[in-house]
Amino acid sequence: MEANQARCVAIDGELQALVGGQERLSEMIDDQVALKSLARLANVMKLANPTALNIQLAHHIDTIEADRDRRIVIRTCRLGVFEGLEVLLAGTASPRRELVDSSGSLPLKGTVVTPRQRARLRHEGTTIGPSPAATCGRDIHDPDRFARLGGRWFWEDHIELPAKRCWSELNAERVLELRQKNDWTHRRLSEELGKSIPTIRKALKIARERMDA
Repeated sequence: MEANQARCVAIDGELQALVGGQERLSEMIDDQVALKSLARLANVMKLANPTALNIQLAHHIDTIEADRDRRIVIRTCRLGVFEGLEVLLAGTASPRRELVDSSGSLPLKGTVVTPRQRARLRHEGTTIGPSPAATCGRDIHDPDRFARLGGRWFWEDHIELPAKRCWSELNAERVLELRQKNDWTHRRLSEELGKSIPTIRKALKIARERMDA
């Protein structure tokens, strides 16, 4: 009987926790809360204050990863507009993050990314008001603040930066045309175009290689 009574007490406690969790969840999933969060982000973006903007974006952006192939992946949390909801829904997923190879499909074996703790930002005078994180249990400086949420709570934006081309590559044909048309020396081309002589030589070399290709 004692064992059964203890079990009844435990079940009652579990039921109360479930009911309380549902009530708390209903309070957090409020469209007005989401709209206020987005309005606050929009207002901060208008201020052009980098510190205040970083604080607000930290509520929404989990990670920004860049590789040597000029690819950038921005991972955004869908719960960013609902303050504190990620704490309630946090699961048991591992906070360890694996790197991917240049193809973007396979993880690099044995390679783990350990996000660093970001410095605390001073936002006095940013006119954004008190930080909502202070009351919802969210620490925006913690790099693992979203790490225990399942993947369904995120979306990723993939951006590939174009390769940066130097002046010589962009103006190779023009430099060659001026040299052939006017029979200018490297020094004369340098003075006319406002570039150094090595830059002019490089442009001519690129132009001739393109013609021979």
